[in-house]
Amino acid sequence: ATCKLLVPRGTEAAGHPASVLHDPDDEETESIAGSVDTVCKDFSSDVQHERCLMASQMTNMPEDFTTFFKQSGIERIIRANFDWEPGMKERSYPSKLFSQHGISQTNIRVMDSNGGLPTPKDVQTLLDANQDFMPRSQDGSSSVAILIHCKGGFGRSVVLAACLTVERFDVPGGAVMGWFRIMRPGSMTNIKQEVFLRKLRGCQDLQTYTAGRTKCGTSNSCCNVM
Repeated sequence: ATCKLLVPRGTEAAGHPASVLHDPDDEETESIAGSVDTVCKDFSSDVQHERCLMASQMTNMPEDFTTFFKQSGIERIIRANFDWEPGMKERSYPSKLFSQHGISQTNIRVMDSNGGLPTPKDVQTLLDANQDFMPRSQDGSSSVAILIHCKGGFGRSVVLAACLTVERFDVPGGAVMGWFRIMRPGSMTNIKQEVFLRKLRGCQDLQTYTAGRTKCGTSNSCCNVM
């Protein structure tokens, strides 16, 4: 019901020696990954995917995620989690693993603590990395897909995806949150994430946040969007 491999068999390091797949940034994140304080998700994939209607309906699911990404039009990946967090059975994949298959990778490491909210710099990195992402047609049917993920896929990644949606389409964060919760039940896992998104009335508020300013044009934290 789900992919078992990250990349197609025999291509784990095709043209990419271990020194190339290794990313120093991956090591630097390990020293602070222990700060994660949320309840660990159940990573028993066999159980989880049996409950997922979409996955259970896929009878022709490819063996590896890379093939699934390409079939789904995904050309870039945003990873919000650290390489090793409580609840993970093994270390996360190398940052350059998918680049040999034409899928770009950006790491935006968001602490899964104190609300799991991205910093202004995190959001700006997200927008900069996807500044060329716009629907290729008016109905958006030919748009390039972006995969944003974290450890469990309910908190940090959804907040980042909501920020990108607010900025690109100038819609209120509250509306985005409602839609995302329909599409991904359980999204936004705590009240701080909900409050953060509800305070975003549109693109201008998000730009104000990334600039480190408040709605009143000062840096006083008492009226910050957070």
